[in-house]
Amino acid sequence: MRAAGGTVEDPACGEVYTAGQNAIRCAGEDEAEIERLVYALYLVRAQKLMGIAEEKLAALKAKQEACRFES
Repeated sequence: MRAAGGTVEDPACGEVYTAGQNAIRCAGEDEAEIERLVYALYLVRAQKLMGIAEEKLAALKAKQEACRFES
């Protein structure tokens, strides 16, 4: 969380902060376990965001393809 810099208002830093808070809640004082959990939680969130991005990209491509056939 310290390495991210920035502020909690920055979406990328906010994600890391949230993952860090969840990791601390789960791992207690074990810094290695906190780091491992932050990484795991952040990856899960990143995968969800990639899925959303892929869906939006597919919808945009379908819309572009439909417009191309209408022309």
